[in-house]
Amino acid sequence: MPTTLLITGANGFLARAVANAATSAWRPIGLVRPGCADAPANTGLHGLYNSLDSLTAAEPQVDVVLHLAAWIPRVASAFDPELIAANIGLPAQLLMRYPRSRHILASSVSVYGVPVSLPISVTSPTRPCTPYGWSKLAAENLFRTADHHAILRLSSIVGRGMRAGSFIPAAVAGARAGCIQLRGDGARTQDYIDVRDAAAMCLRAASRHDNFVTLGVSGRTYNNREVAQELAAMTGAGIECFGHDDSPSFAYDLADAVELGPCTFPLRDTLQDMVRE
Repeated sequence: MPTTLLITGANGFLARAVANAATSAWRPIGLVRPGCADAPANTGLHGLYNSLDSLTAAEPQVDVVLHLAAWIPRVASAFDPELIAANIGLPAQLLMRYPRSRHILASSVSVYGVPVSLPISVTSPTRPCTPYGWSKLAAENLFRTADHHAILRLSSIVGRGMRAGSFIPAAVAGARAGCIQLRGDGARTQDYIDVRDAAAMCLRAASRHDNFVTLGVSGRTYNNREVAQELAAMTGAGIECFGHDDSPSFAYDLADAVELGPCTFPLRDTLQDMVRE
């Protein structure tokens, strides 16, 4: 019998990649917010529900719950009541409704806040500096009470179909238009993980039986100038620097992390896919 995998936030960027990556060993089903069921559905799912009641009536038992639903405020420093409902309340309700299931939480490296030193490891102190980061840490503490759980602290997930608003999609759009806007000198570093690799990590975590907290990162660090130069080489676009960038840099040490790799999509391949999209 296939393993029933409940994916929350089922029409989201990462959720679609998980459903597409699921083999015949899995039976993926999805939960979305009320009203979202009218949106283009995740075609990799065997069932889609828009309320907890309809879900549990049709699926009284599931093997694994993959918690991908999350609310990210438009202004990082602003408190939004939806943070509590989506990032803490919904996971809590699913933990109560499915106490025997394995629960996998897609958390975030935002629980570390602004790094005091680099690289960050699994055991680095957690000191969130935004309401979103605090909501993720609260959810992590909740999940530690579950009998069967895993927590993945994901970094910057990139790939075709990702939402605009961050550096990579802006740089890709600039490359297509002929000029990549680079804030400051481009020295800021980040770890980018292809959405397909992130999806594979989620499924590997779901297949395991141990409880753990780990990093969902690629282990490869790039600065903004390197990304811009890669895109410029692909498209012939120019690079224009402006202003100052005081955003913190990030890099990660995987020595103490649970092995959920390998990551098979280098950033260059991901950027090529996005340019061609």
